[in-house]
Amino acid sequence: MIPTHTFFVNPKNLKGNTFMLDKNESHHLKNVLRLKTETKISLINGIGIAYIGIIKKINEDITYGIIEKE
Repeated sequence: MIPTHTFFVNPKNLKGNTFMLDKNESHHLKNVLRLKTETKISLINGIGIAYIGIIKKINEDITYGIIEKE
């Protein structure tokens, strides 16, 4: 299933198979869309690569997750 929500992830915030969304993207994810942990999302890095991520932790300003392996 392809996720319906897409977020920008800074390439510097991709480490191995984990990602971290910044304050603005996290605010939109948490407060506007009200997404929860274990939700699948699409990630784009602005340099032509897309990922599917799974939200694992939502803090006040930062969202953490893992990149799903195909």
